[in-house]
Amino acid sequence: MTSVALLDACVLYPAPIRDLLMQPEHFPPKWAPVRRQKMRPSKSLSRQGLYQPRWSADIHDEWMRAVLRDRSDLTATQLSRTRALMDQHATGALVEGYQNIVSTLILPDGAIPTLATATSLPPRSLTGPHYS
Repeated sequence: MTSVALLDACVLYPAPIRDLLMQPEHFPPKWAPVRRQKMRPSKSLSRQGLYQPRWSADIHDEWMRAVLRDRSDLTATQLSRTRALMDQHATGALVEGYQNIVSTLILPDGAIPTLATATSLPPRSLTGPHYS
C-alpha cells in the first residue's frame, strides 16, 4: 500500500519543495553543477508511486495567500493556474468533505482546516513520524 502524505501549506510553499514533490524534472536547480541538457525528465515522486499526496482547498488558499504576501511579482491568476495543474497532476489529491468537522476542532495555531483534512482521510493512511 502506497503511503498517503498530507501536504500542508508549509510544504507547498516554498516552491522548490513543491517542485521536488510534484515536478522532479525541475531538479537539480539551474545553479547546480550539472549539464541540464543531459537530464531526462522523470516522473514526479507521486507519479512514481512513492506516495499519494493529499491537500484541501483550504491548504491551497493558505499557501497562495503566503505567496501573494511575499511575492508582489506574482498574481492570483498565476497561482490559480498552478493550483489547477496540481489538482490535475495528482488525481485524487484534493480532499473534500472535511468542512463539517471544522467547527468541532480547537487548536491554538489556526491549523484547524489541516487537522480537519487529515481526520477525514481513511484511518492508517497517513505516514510520517507522528503516524508510524
